[in-house]
Amino acid sequence: LNSEILDPVIDGITGGNHSDIKDYETQGFRDAAKVDGMAPAFRNSIVHLYSKLILQESEKKDKIKEKNFEIEQKIEELKNKLALKLKERDDLQQKDLPEAQKEFQDASKELSDFYKNPKSFVREEKDTFLQWIYGFSALTLMIFLYFFYSSVVYSAIFRDVTISKFTIYNSIFYPRALEESWQKGVASFMLTVFAPFIFYAIGIVLDTFKKKLDDPKRKLKYFTGLFFAFILDSILAYHISERIYNSKAINSFETLKPYTLSDALVDLNYWIIIALGFCVYILFGIVFSLYNELRTNSLKYEKSRLELEKIKEEAQQKINRIKEKISSVNDEMKNCELQILELKKEFDKVFYSPIEIKKILSLYTKGWITFLKQGKYPESQIKEIESELNNFYVKIGVIKDE
Repeated sequence: LNSEILDPVIDGITGGNHSDIKDYETQGFRDAAKVDGMAPAFRNSIVHLYSKLILQESEKKDKIKEKNFEIEQKIEELKNKLALKLKERDDLQQKDLPEAQKEFQDASKELSDFYKNPKSFVREEKDTFLQWIYGFSALTLMIFLYFFYSSVVYSAIFRDVTISKFTIYNSIFYPRALEESWQKGVASFMLTVFAPFIFYAIGIVLDTFKKKLDDPKRKLKYFTGLFFAFILDSILAYHISERIYNSKAINSFETLKPYTLSDALVDLNYWIIIALGFCVYILFGIVFSLYNELRTNSLKYEKSRLELEKIKEEAQQKINRIKEKISSVNDEMKNCELQILELKKEFDKVFYSPIEIKKILSLYTKGWITFLKQGKYPESQIKEIESELNNFYVKIGVIKDE
């Protein structure tokens, strides 16, 4: 084999890696030098080289087989994991996600129905305007009752009434009640300040009992409370009326008889105090109750709305979590597929193919022939070496022109 024939073949196989070429060429050259380039020695040397190559190939095959077995196990594990992830994704996409989306749609529909018809969720629809009206009215009545009863209690218990053109007015609405009660002592001041709250409570309690009069016990409590409240107001009205009457008697030149209950029943002052006190805090109880009902209803409305919005928000969050889980599973599946591809790339093939064996033998022979040419050996000896190589190709099943 001359270099003009071998070089293109060798370069095509080795990719121009001349370090490999020189190794085998050098070995052939040295082996030829040891035996003076004899053909029989070449025959033995090439058989020995071929046997060595086959042995290396066999050892490589065992290592490759063991390595490939490990790779196959890893690939099988990844395929099983991939199958589990695929099932998990299918369950998420075909079962969990549709269920979550249905929950969200139901929650959205229920919230929409609530806005369209709140009465189907709470007893009455929210009425902010009336709530403000009742609240303002209740506050106004509270202010009126406070000043009224602070004046009445002070006038009935602690004040000395003197007759004047403002006697009736000052006996009902006495502007200096708090000031003078403080001057008379802590007890009078505390009673004057806190007494109006008793009538607030009476008005609220009476209206509470009035709501369920079908219950005999509640009915008895209601009428008993109503009677007690009327008596309490009557006592205060009687005392103020009596003081007004006595102040008139003191300033009159006539002798007036003592003030009696029958006189009070026909006394206009008595009934004015009853009307402005008893009737007003009964009215206050009613208005406050109406305000409280609307306030409670408003709280129920807001509570129902917030609950429905919370259900809708939780359903949306559930959808988001499922989608994130699907995305995570997809990423894991892609990662598994990439790992499988990488592992498949690690599969080793047979280290020496027939073409590679032919390449190595050709390189070895080229070095042998180079020795003969440099040593000016006869052309017949070179031809004999080439013939031995071709015969060996036939023997091992590698065709010369393959």
